[in-house]
Amino acid sequence: MNKVEKEIYRCGIRQLLAWRKEWGLRTFREYCNSYTMQPKWWRYSDDFTLQWRLGNRGNKGDWK
Repeated sequence: MNKVEKEIYRCGIRQLLAWRKEWGLRTFREYCNSYTMQPKWWRYSDDFTLQWRLGNRGNKGDWK
């Protein structure tokens, strides 16, 4: 993964973190299990979980 791909990936994770904070757990889980997101969730889930546990809430440029 090159530098640009890595930054795009991290931006995607940060967006998910921001939505989790904004929407709450129930709505966020519904989104992750939705038809459009489910195929992509497996790619993001490990890093999302790690970042959430480290306190990242989706702020711009934040990566722990």
